[in-house]
Amino acid sequence: MAGPPRRAARWTSNKPRATWFRNAAQALAERRAAGFLEALDTPLAAQLRKPVEALLRSYDVKPALEFVSATEDNRGVALGMDWKLDLAAREGLRSITHRQRRVSCRVEPRDGALRIVAFGDSPDGAPGAPGLFSPPDVDGAWDLLQSAARALSQPDTPAAGFLAAFDSKLPGYEALRNGAEALAAQGEVDSTIGLTTDEGTDTARTLEVDWTLEVVNAETGIRILQREAQLTFKIERRGQTLADRLRRPAGFLHEVAARGNRKRPRSSGCLFNAPDGPVANY
Repeated sequence: MAGPPRRAARWTSNKPRATWFRNAAQALAERRAAGFLEALDTPLAAQLRKPVEALLRSYDVKPALEFVSATEDNRGVALGMDWKLDLAAREGLRSITHRQRRVSCRVEPRDGALRIVAFGDSPDGAPGAPGLFSPPDVDGAWDLLQSAARALSQPDTPAAGFLAAFDSKLPGYEALRNGAEALAAQGEVDSTIGLTTDEGTDTARTLEVDWTLEVVNAETGIRILQREAQLTFKIERRGQTLADRLRRPAGFLHEVAARGNRKRPRSSGCLFNAPDGPVANY
């Protein structure tokens, strides 16, 4: 039982070997796809070339790795490692993704140099090398919020379309449903959002948005409600795709006045509640 840990410590404490691995990781930080791929055996490099190049085209990468196990044999070494990648989009929504995986890889000499010849899945079943080094799929979270905002502006069943995005088990859901239905009954709703921040993992995103609502009386054309708020949403992936559900903390229906309605401090209601009566420039 004591043998493998000593071999692991002996292998991972070897400075040239550890430096070789960290140099490969540093190539990602410097956006040098070729420098990273040089550490891989030819078949594996061919498999990863497209995802790595796509990742580095669109994201700044901050990598970190830690050795957790090593088992040597007469051909090479099997390594267990924790990889951490912080991925910051350089354009578009400017999202930030934190990725951490425990992976196994096989290192063997090839043509007088060490090469990674295999990159396996982690014990928890997360994808191996292609998934670890591919661009994150973050558009679905923002698309979900946009669809919820657009639903409130639809003439047919606006509240139902809006509520379809929310987890029915979240605290305050019934109050949210009642408020959205009452709001939609007041008149024509103009609902718009703007993204402030988007950060999270491959399976859970936290988005901060500026949300604006206006309600116009359909008969008179008079604006009876205007509200603006800064809100935070947590969006979770379930299965292979982002589930159409948003999670909000308890107290969501009463947070706007205290937290978010900075542009209109006179507002004292929930963003998605109907007004007590027709109030111009609410």
